Amino acid sequence: YDTAPVLAQLIDHKPDILPSLLQKLKGGNLAADFAGEMVSVYNKKFPEDISKIADLIPLLNHSDTWARIELARYFNEICRKKKIQNYDNEIREKILESLIILTKDKNPESDGTITSNNPKPDDAITRGINSVRGIATEALVAYLHYFPEDQTASSRLKELADDHTKAVKATLI
Repeated sequence: YDTAPVLAQLIDHKPDILPSLLQKLKGGNLAADFAGEMVSVYNKKFPEDISKIADLIPLLNHSDTWARIELARYFNEICRKKKIQNYDNEIREKILESLIILTKDKNPESDGTITSNNPKPDDAITRGINSVRGIATEALVAYLHYFPEDQTASSRLKELADDHTKAVKATLI
């Protein structure tokens, strides 16, 4: 029986328990879909509460890749909207702090099976846009579109241009 959807339903009905649940599960060996589905539901429950979403990042295990991808996608969506310019400095700093953390994620670890020069499931861009670090890199590019003078974001983007994977570099194109 797959309990991940059941936990996601629980979070749908009682979303405020997720942070304490993740804290209790931290360090454990959770199936990838557990945290991922719960974080996905949580993001939908609090789409405008950026700080609340950002506060989930340190509660996740490094192995919770699906959940971290969900968070990277959440921040990517926020950074692509012009409305980001209207957020106060505290929220913008929380967004940038989250992006910096997510762009340092281990996923993707290597280019592994990337051998194609044509768009196929194993090409670099496909891999990049489906990885934590790649999605967060795309979000950082969007963030810099609206805040081109941000030195912290700019410096991190320059570091990502030398990423050890083609997958992340491809998201900069």
